[in-house]
Amino acid sequence: EHNQQLYVEKEEYLIGTSEEKGLQFINKNTGERSYQELKTGSKDFSPTALYHDPQGGIWSYSWGQGFVRLEEQTAIKLVNEDTNPEMGAPFILALEEEQGK
Repeated sequence: EHNQQLYVEKEEYLIGTSEEKGLQFINKNTGERSYQELKTGSKDFSPTALYHDPQGGIWSYSWGQGFVRLEEQTAIKLVNEDTNPEMGAPFILALEEEQGK
């Protein structure tokens, strides 16, 4: 069974694909949007679909790059404060090219 979605929910955010900018984060409470570019190695990664696996992991799919698992990472508080306009969400998603790295 494929669980392809145009967006997934994470905490108070809807996370969707954005052809030009990687991932789009929409705050469900405020409607505010922010974007996060994704790269694998030296290549830009433009996901066209998102998937949730049974363990709660988020995967993205891109033509030419296939499936890539997105890993949640949190930045240090100084960088990740809610008042920092550069951070649209209290978490970021990063590409995991090898498990655990």
